[in-house]
Amino acid sequence: MSDEPTTTPEGGGAATDPKHLRASFWGNLASAAAHIRQATNSDSTRLRGSDYVSVVSFPLAALLLASAQFMPNGLLLRPWFVLFLLVSLLYFIASRIGVVKSFTPRQAHLVWMIVVATFITGSVFALFVFEILRIL
Repeated sequence: MSDEPTTTPEGGGAATDPKHLRASFWGNLASAAAHIRQATNSDSTRLRGSDYVSVVSFPLAALLLASAQFMPNGLLLRPWFVLFLLVSLLYFIASRIGVVKSFTPRQAHLVWMIVVATFITGSVFALFVFEILRIL
């Protein structure tokens, strides 16, 4: 027997609960979504001033890019709107990436793998859309 307490610390989550260490795929997905939803709705999610810039600029850039379809000179403006969207996305990521310094090496590696997987998913989806458009 160990001298460690058998109760989990308050707010410990799945990392401190042995029954959640190896849950099923769907069970893990559901509990992770519930945990993220709970964290998103907590009081500690107030935005800083720089966060408002990134939260507003990204949807604005997406709307500008979508509206370029209906503008008379939209074809000429579209590369600028794409550049604005790219800069907005990079600013969004850069303004939040500093939190990784407080992670453990394992957490930082997991976050990096999620970022890489998201980039690969977006690239594959773009290729899929281009292929569908090529066929049509």
